[in-house]
Amino acid sequence: MIERPETLSQPLTNHGDVILHGFEEIRKKGDFDTMTVLLGNTVMTRGSDIRATVDALRNDAEATSAMTVWVAQDDHPYRALSIGKSGYLETFVPLEDKVDTNRQSYPEVLFYDQGPWTTRYSTLDSSKSFPNGPGPWWWMGSRSLAIRRAWLTGRDTHTQLDLDAQEWWLSGKHSETLD
Repeated sequence: MIERPETLSQPLTNHGDVILHGFEEIRKKGDFDTMTVLLGNTVMTRGSDIRATVDALRNDAEATSAMTVWVAQDDHPYRALSIGKSGYLETFVPLEDKVDTNRQSYPEVLFYDQGPWTTRYSTLDSSKSFPNGPGPWWWMGSRSLAIRRAWLTGRDTHTQLDLDAQEWWLSGKHSETLD
């Protein structure tokens, strides 16, 4: 077990800072090529998901990391809204052209699904100086691989809906196919 210092145990502590701390502590115990991070507030991870992220890195020497994702055309940024200064709904992402309502016509969008992150130690070490991962996951490096899983396979727990989804997932009454 790795003890976190109080500075890394705050409600708004960044995942990356905690991961880097863990990396430095593990590195003291031996020489490892990769590190896999599992979030403690999701149950929707199988051993095969972890293996897929590790194997992806082993099979691609140029990759810096791998993470599980799901395709989310219904939650596409083209459909995102916010409440503007006037109090009315506005398009969240400025659109250059008129966008079709047919979500199948949109470019594919992937979302991290709260599953395993597997990262090379060399990436974690260099990310302290050069944070360049996809989105807010700067510690993943600039060449992160996508391991696709079916939608709703990676919810962390914040609400009753999350608990219900995890209970459903644990029941085994779902399909793991991506079709």
